[in-house]
Amino acid sequence: MDNNKPKWEVISGEQTVIVCAEKRPAYECKRDWEKLFRKEVQNALRVLTAAEGEMLTAKYGSSNQDIIDTENAVFYNFAAPVSQSARHGVAFKTLSSADMYATFDLLGKRDYNYLYIYSIEQIAPRDDIVVQPFVKWTDIPITTMRIGSASHYFMAMRKNPECMTVCGREQIDGDFGLNIRIRSPEREPFKLTNLMKPLLDGIISSFHKLPENVSVSSLTDKGDNLFYPAEEWKRMFKDERNSVLPVYQYVRPYRRDSLQWSPMDERCKEARITIEYGVEKWSFSGEIYEIDLHS
Repeated sequence: MDNNKPKWEVISGEQTVIVCAEKRPAYECKRDWEKLFRKEVQNALRVLTAAEGEMLTAKYGSSNQDIIDTENAVFYNFAAPVSQSARHGVAFKTLSSADMYATFDLLGKRDYNYLYIYSIEQIAPRDDIVVQPFVKWTDIPITTMRIGSASHYFMAMRKNPECMTVCGREQIDGDFGLNIRIRSPEREPFKLTNLMKPLLDGIISSFHKLPENVSVSSLTDKGDNLFYPAEEWKRMFKDERNSVLPVYQYVRPYRRDSLQWSPMDERCKEARITIEYGVEKWSFSGEIYEIDLHS
């Protein structure tokens, strides 16, 4: 018996799975307790099913309000079992400490430090989503959204400034959220959980500015191997007219012929992605907005 194994509980209900845990497993589950934790949560999540008009929502809270990529926390180890529940929409949200402890109190689980809530919810009409966007974009055209590369979505955002409207102040100073709507000409649903990471990295990166000391040439040398010529990469890296997020090196050369995208996604505390199938062409719209977990 492993006396050092932390405690956790998996509570399954009708279209809801709640996980209360003493510790959060690492992204790469190597220890025995982490593997067991992942297996138990995955087994519980497999029973969640979403019909057309429904979406999967995942919420995460921690006692120390750790700086973490919430999307990774709720989906990295659990994408496979929830993929069928996210064919029409998927969302994640970071819980405030007050909301997390209120849930623990309701469940009688105050001795835990981490909370995960997965639930199937109705997709709210667009008019019911109330945000004050800093930037919104409308019907950005794209060849396909079955490409798992942040480069693909970064370029789509930067190449279509006519689709963008700046609505807020010059810069988002705190945490932020994203609301994204995809239109697909296909009728066969695909796994939004697999798309989420590259899509968010590309979109969030497009709102950053590169530091002045970063050599664009060191990045464009890689660009020839990523579907676009180097000159086009150079123009896109320098086009920062809609950069409402702080100056940050969101992309770096990676290996011999690639780029590594690493924006400030830990500040993205909530995101919502929905999809409409059977339209004429691929496109996506959305908003980026500021949020305050402590308000």
